[in-house]
Amino acid sequence: MLKKKKIDQTQFEHTEVDRTLLKNCPSFDINTMYERVFEELALQQTKRDQLITIYLAAFAFIVPSLLSNPSINWLVTGSIFTVLGMIGWLFALIIIRYRKYKEVYWICCRTINVMMDMDKTEWKKENIQAIFYECLYKKIKRYIKDNKSKKGNEKKFKTFSFVKDNLFSGETLYLVIHSIIASCVFGLGIGMVLPCTLSMKVLCGIIFGVLLFSYCVFMYFKTLKKIYNVCVDGLNSSFNSTFGDAWFLHFFI
Repeated sequence: MLKKKKIDQTQFEHTEVDRTLLKNCPSFDINTMYERVFEELALQQTKRDQLITIYLAAFAFIVPSLLSNPSINWLVTGSIFTVLGMIGWLFALIIIRYRKYKEVYWICCRTINVMMDMDKTEWKKENIQAIFYECLYKKIKRYIKDNKSKKGNEKKFKTFSFVKDNLFSGETLYLVIHSIIASCVFGLGIGMVLPCTLSMKVLCGIIFGVLLFSYCVFMYFKTLKKIYNVCVDGLNSSFNSTFGDAWFLHFFI
């Protein structure tokens, strides 16, 4: 009989770092750091392209085989289409995540460009975060307007303008094309598996497909907008949410 492994219940004790051990300023090469960030930015795009290629390859291999084989039951075909649609939805969420990191790393590159013009002794947490915020604000300021209310001047994000200006960018169209394919497959699968009349199958398939597509596009713009939330609400939590992903700039204690 196997004995249960005892779990160490000892409390973890944090030891403060002796600040005298740290140098007055970082000694790394900022040009090399910039290159690493730029490489990571490009890597996010490569990963996204690979996901779309994998999904299209699976789609091109499975779908024609199912439709050309009359011996396969429509219920089985519909179930496989539904699963393919759900996989496409999950891939869309990953693509959105890659897009988020690409945007943050791009802001990192701009931050490092400014740091190159500073003395190393000024590469402190407060200064780096201030530069990072300025880069965020510079990118998004045209989509922010001041609203006068009883509480005073409040900033408001011009969501419609932001979506309109980014709707036909290459990054957005990648996501839209992928979402259309996944939504059509998912809607077709739902229509096949539902036990109802043909007209209801078509209607339900269209509804579920549109819902999936709308959700993917909504999450895409919501994620991009969240990166710049601090420029509107001014909250520490909003800033930390974005700066936390800029881990190349976390070289301080």
